[in-house]
Amino acid sequence: MNIYEFNALNKNYASYAASEEAFMSRVFSTNGQSKFADWSDNIEIQFNDDSFNKGKGIPDIGYLTVGSIILSAKALKCLGSYLSDFGEFLPLNFNGEKCYLYNVTNLVDCAFNDGDDPLAALAAPKFITEKLPKKDSVFKIPPRKSVQLYVSGNSLQKLISDNNLTGGVFKQLNE
Repeated sequence: MNIYEFNALNKNYASYAASEEAFMSRVFSTNGQSKFADWSDNIEIQFNDDSFNKGKGIPDIGYLTVGSIILSAKALKCLGSYLSDFGEFLPLNFNGEKCYLYNVTNLVDCAFNDGDDPLAALAAPKFITEKLPKKDSVFKIPPRKSVQLYVSGNSLQKLISDNNLTGGVFKQLNE
C-alpha cells in the first residue's frame, strides 16, 4: 500500500493566516487529540498577505500551520464523509464564509522510534509495514503528531481528483 505525506503547502495557492493572539494561544496546535469540546466557532482567519501569496488563488484545501489543513465548504462536502473517520472538522470564519480546520485524531504507532535523537522527528519516518493501516486512511504518527499528516492508499487522492479540488499536496514515501 502506498504511503504519502499530505499537506496543503502548495506554491500555486495562497496560504491562510490568523492573528498573533490565536497562534500564541496554540489554538491551531494539532497533536492527534480532539479539540472539539474547547473550540470556539468565531475564530477568524484571512489570507497571508506577504509577497509570496500575491495574486494567488483560494484553494479548496489550504495551509494555515503544520500538522493540519483548512477545508473550504466545497472540500468538506466532497471529502467530509471519508475524512470524518480519521478526525474532526473545526469551524473557522474566512471573509464571512465558513471553512474548517481538519484535525486528524487517528494516531497510528507504525514508525520506528529513533530514541532520544532530537533530529529524528525531522527526518522522514521509517514505517513498520506490519503496523501500517490495513485500509486506506489518514493518520498521524506519535513522533510527528504535531507536524505531519500521512495518508495510506489512494482513496483520498482519487476523491480530490474526482471532485476537482485544489490545493492538496501528496508526497509518496514508499515505492
